[in-house]
Amino acid sequence: STSGPEFISQYYRVQFSRPGWSIVSDLTDSTGATAMHVDWTATGQPMWVRIVPNDRGTRVELTGAVPSRDSSYVRRSAAAKDSSNSLRPK
Repeated sequence: STSGPEFISQYYRVQFSRPGWSIVSDLTDSTGATAMHVDWTATGQPMWVRIVPNDRGTRVELTGAVPSRDSSYVRRSAAAKDSSNSLRPK
């Protein structure tokens, strides 16, 4: 169906594969719900997309954020990208 959760998930995958976006994660759980974390690459702003099948069709939830440079999200993201923050063998 063109309104089913897999069709809708694929639509968002195509949209977030376009220039300007980066898909950070794309997972489907055992209930059939898909959760995507994407970043707008120009600013690093995150957005989460959740596609949930239910008895009336499919629900799409979009959540975005505008993290400030002092937010814990930005600090964790910077720490993850900092190669000096990784363990090194002796």
